Amino acid sequence: MMMKRIIIAFTCMCFVGIEAFAQPVLTIGIVSDGENSKLSEARTALIREIRKASEGEYALSFPESKRIDASFSVARVKSGIDKLQNDPDVDMVLLVGSTASHIALNYNAFAKPTFAPFVYNTSLSGLIKETDRTKIRNLNYVTGESQLNEEIQALQSIAPSRKIGIVLEESHYRLYSKAAEEAISVFRKKGIDIVFIRIADQADGIEKMILTDLDAVMVTPLYGLNENIRKKIIQTLNNRKIPTYALGEGAMVNEGILAASVEKDDLSRRARRSALNVLEVLRGGKAQEQPVSIEQKRQLMINMKTARLIGVYPKFSVMNNAILLNVTEEKEPKLSLTTVAEEAVRANLSIIAAKLGVAANNENVTEVRSALFPKITGELGYTRLNSDNVY
Repeated sequence: MMMKRIIIAFTCMCFVGIEAFAQPVLTIGIVSDGENSKLSEARTALIREIRKASEGEYALSFPESKRIDASFSVARVKSGIDKLQNDPDVDMVLLVGSTASHIALNYNAFAKPTFAPFVYNTSLSGLIKETDRTKIRNLNYVTGESQLNEEIQALQSIAPSRKIGIVLEESHYRLYSKAAEEAISVFRKKGIDIVFIRIADQADGIEKMILTDLDAVMVTPLYGLNENIRKKIIQTLNNRKIPTYALGEGAMVNEGILAASVEKDDLSRRARRSALNVLEVLRGGKAQEQPVSIEQKRQLMINMKTARLIGVYPKFSVMNNAILLNVTEEKEPKLSLTTVAEEAVRANLSIIAAKLGVAANNENVTEVRSALFPKITGELGYTRLNSDNVY
């Protein structure tokens, strides 16, 4: 009987111990701009880094049922954010994509800790960044503060331009219209005309929308458009021999864009910064008190195949400090030991001079020997007597 009591007591202690050490599972909901390979990669990187940072301390869940695909619609992004904020089963919200991240900057406050890792410039959303924190309650974003002015300077170093077009989606233009109008005014004072080319979700009329008097065109990622439309835009610009520059997506240089300023490991650094901020909030910190800035070390990337196609030849000083794609190397002939020796003899200046000396001496010998050959000498005279003169 005593043994039974002991066993029962031990069993109860085990259950109490397991319950005491069990970790509550925290649910993180996700709103994505849309679905494509780039955003999928970004979402995977964020989840991986957040899990890694919180491992051993917190149990986190990223259920499929709490993931919202906004299909590249601004309205759907907003409704998705609001839905997760009001969902009692969601503890935190993660925003994947530049549209969702920038929309978050327009909120006054959030009900739950919300993380926006893909803010490229706070001023696009009208937010003034004064410190390395944000004043929006329950929001933490991550930004490298890429400046349009710096991007234009990079473009000017390759192709000096006075009239520059910026291709972007219609929905994004409406989202950033105030910042766009300010940019037009600011750059006009600097002698540069900025023209915004707003592309909808159809391919018709793209050739007409791209003005013929543009000196260069800057292209945004255009994630919300069909891939064929994006390719058609790049092809149209290259066929017109217009220098192009990618904004916010350096990988577009591989697709035929002339140049871009790229940040090495930008995604991994944003994901890691966000993961550390999430961990601090899990430990009791406030989202709005976590750092928002990451240092940007950008480098120019140039597609030399596109440069040759459109007839743009960057300065050597620019190419020397840039990442060059599709560089054509001169093919040198393969040389054997024998051909190397023959080439060395053929190009040896001393041997060439000696040969010329021998040729000159041969001419001298010929001239000297000419004195030994038979000679013929002849004279000719003519006299005329005048018949009427005695002399």
